[in-house]
Amino acid sequence: MMATILPKIEGKLITAVDICWIAPSSYFNQEFMMYQLLSPAFQNKVNKLTSGSTRKRISKGNLTSFELFLPPLSEQSRIAAKIAQLFALLRKVESLLK
Repeated sequence: MMATILPKIEGKLITAVDICWIAPSSYFNQEFMMYQLLSPAFQNKVNKLTSGSTRKRISKGNLTSFELFLPPLSEQSRIAAKIAQLFALLRKVESLLK
């Protein structure tokens, strides 16, 4: 499963069949949510419930049954900022190794 944050787009949108979107909310930090969805723990849950022989898929019902960790918004923002900082450091180290 992949996750991304899209820029604000006005108007109605049509998504592909295999797209599940989460509307922005004042209850969560978008970056925190993206990191959580991309985490190995969440990905393992998804992988256990995927099915299909040529193209692995998970049903929306199974996907929406997962509980998400939502600490207070200020903590979500702090965690997301720290993750972004660590990824930037990893990119810097990676560039030095090339």
